[in-house]
Amino acid sequence: AGLPLYKLLGAKAKAVPVYASGGLWLGSSLNEIISDAQDYIKLGYSALKIRVGQPRLEDDIRRVLKLREAVGPEVKLIADANQGWDAVTAIKFGRAVAEANLYWLEEPVPYYDLESSAKIAAALDTPLATGETEYTYLGFSRLAAEKAADIWMPDLQRVGGITGWCKIATLAESYNIPVSPHLFPEVSVHLALAAPTCQILEYVDWWETLIAAQNRPRLEAGYLYPTELPGTGLEILPQIIEKYRVG
Repeated sequence: AGLPLYKLLGAKAKAVPVYASGGLWLGSSLNEIISDAQDYIKLGYSALKIRVGQPRLEDDIRRVLKLREAVGPEVKLIADANQGWDAVTAIKFGRAVAEANLYWLEEPVPYYDLESSAKIAAALDTPLATGETEYTYLGFSRLAAEKAADIWMPDLQRVGGITGWCKIATLAESYNIPVSPHLFPEVSVHLALAAPTCQILEYVDWWETLIAAQNRPRLEAGYLYPTELPGTGLEILPQIIEKYRVG
């Protein structure tokens, strides 16, 4: 068709807001987290993700509250527990940081523990996001049936690529559930623009060295713009593949 993928999928918007997902690590000190957050804000980001899961829950609570204090009320904050808690811990955390007004709490419990996810989602005003470890649209059908998440995060590698991801976006629309793609923003930007319930996109630049500069999506003032080239528009650099080839 000679069209960029987002247009082929029927998208009307030209860009999608992103959140910075490549910093604010669990092993960083509070000062480092605040410094990284301020650097992201200077680059134009208006949404940030912090990792939580310290040995002492009190430390997680303090870090999130201090970060909110440092960045102000307008910046969207996401907390990602990477499946590290149980329901009691997650609910305790969510209530303790309620004043931080988190945009969402991500994967507080193991992805397969839908009963605990549903319990947390029902107990907190903060939206619960999960789904990056679910496989195909069937996994998301279970999330819907169990009311186990307020936001779905399908991962291109696990849900069957572009076609599988689009099936999940359609399912999410039928339940009026927001979706936010997990990783791979170079491709996910097209899908996010075409998904009726997608409000924000995860952005990391880990793979950018693989892609020719003129073919990359453009990040500007906290928004990601896809290329206007046909398909995903990506051109993988053969010299990079050769450099890192194994076997």
